[in-house]
Amino acid sequence: MQKKELQEQISLLYPFLRKFRRDLHMNPESGGQEHRTAEKIVQALCSFGFSSKDITTGIAETGIVATVKGKYPGPVVMYRADMDALRNCTDLCGETYASVNENVCHACGHDVHTAIAVGVAKLLYTCREELHGTAKIFFQPSEELPLIEGQQEEFCCYTERPVGKRAAAAAVEQGILSGKDGNVVRALAMHCWPSLDVGTIGYEEKIAMAGSGNFYISLLGRGGHAGMPQASVDAIAMAAQAVDVLYTIVSRWSSPSVPLVLNIGTIRGGTRRSTVAGQVELTGTVRCAAIDYLEELVPREMEHRLKGVCESFGGEYQFEYRMDLPPVCNDEAMLAHDVYVLARMGCQVKKLTDCPMTAEDFSVLSHRVPSVFLKLGTRNRDVKTHYPLHNGHFCVDESCLAVGVEAAAAILLDDLQGLT
Repeated sequence: MQKKELQEQISLLYPFLRKFRRDLHMNPESGGQEHRTAEKIVQALCSFGFSSKDITTGIAETGIVATVKGKYPGPVVMYRADMDALRNCTDLCGETYASVNENVCHACGHDVHTAIAVGVAKLLYTCREELHGTAKIFFQPSEELPLIEGQQEEFCCYTERPVGKRAAAAAVEQGILSGKDGNVVRALAMHCWPSLDVGTIGYEEKIAMAGSGNFYISLLGRGGHAGMPQASVDAIAMAAQAVDVLYTIVSRWSSPSVPLVLNIGTIRGGTRRSTVAGQVELTGTVRCAAIDYLEELVPREMEHRLKGVCESFGGEYQFEYRMDLPPVCNDEAMLAHDVYVLARMGCQVKKLTDCPMTAEDFSVLSHRVPSVFLKLGTRNRDVKTHYPLHNGHFCVDESCLAVGVEAAAAILLDDLQGLT
């Protein structure tokens, strides 16, 4: 497919993709609950001509893999898009297609990602007679939330405790990177990026996103009456000091040359104003690009400090920590070639120098096969497109749909010798 033909096909497809994306935005579903979303994806794929044998459902419960088999032998490549929405987030975008589902919202752009993947699947299927190899389009559920193993109805439950399995890992265990056509040799994904202007594709040369670890802390004191604090061990006072000393891990323990984030996201404790709290629970996350920090160094230092605080008060603690995700790594040689392909297509490509401390479970794939993770510009001059990810006001310039489809399709077509 030539550049001009690709762009013409995308122009014809754009109205459908915009309508499709708005439908997903209005009807968001959180991790493990993407049943309607999956149904809409399958309906779209079937309308393009995909048969049931080309579509595999039930990946990590609600995920889908659409397979485009080219006429000629060649490599197996994968494009991945996440499809879940944020839970406990109210849609404040103000559009006519705002979420109708209470406290569930596409504030991370996964509706955009899914629509782009649908467009990529359509374009690749249209020119399958020209392709050398196979493309797998992976619509992944539950990127935002870990899956909790157990009974079927509990599979999608979410907890602030550092437990559960990432959907990408579950999908790998189901064999999405292998098959009768061969093993996947490269993976590609992109993410909405509201700090970039629409029309721009951003990239980092090595680390595209940080890795993450999650923790749970229970500070155990001895409850009592507020009028007799000397007979109690105040868990809230312990928590106040614990927060302070934990946050200085970043500013006074870690080297400034190692980007590190430690965030305490929830604090729960106390029952009434006249009672000394006997227990306080804290949960949070650690973000870093250095795996040794995430796996060993930071949790060890956290526990050392918690022990000191609790001993000074005469209290106790429970500490649970779990490495969640490794960093998202871009394969340098593959990235260089992809950037070349995009530049040849006339795409505006921008090198990004700061490693964001956000995390993404595409990292699971990037640590198994050579991968590239791109950033899709979504902002224009309208301030409503300037809100950050995970903000209820998050809104995109919808022309990013066409930009994303062109970029992803061009790279995959080049991989499969279908771009001329």
